Amino acid sequence: MLDKKPDLGPSVTDSVSALYGLDRWGAKFFAVRDDGDIALCDPDRPAAPPLSLPAILADLDDRGVHVPMLLRVANYLEHEIDRINAGFAEAMARSG
Repeated sequence: MLDKKPDLGPSVTDSVSALYGLDRWGAKFFAVRDDGDIALCDPDRPAAPPLSLPAILADLDDRGVHVPMLLRVANYLEHEIDRINAGFAEAMARSG
């Protein structure tokens, strides 16, 4: 497991977020933690703390699962399908 990293503060985390464009493509799903790690967020539980992606990868590596790998996050898929369905329902309701 990764050692505890220092808190880098909001200016660094905002800079990292801007560098990777998380506000454009990662909204609700990804964040930068105070220690600088990219993290996975739970869109169904926005108050839950984001999970460190490097820590997840380190844990998988400890269990013998090595990169490259594909992480499938089921609630991300479900959340986006629900969002798309709601968009279609809204469009159909507007068009009659």
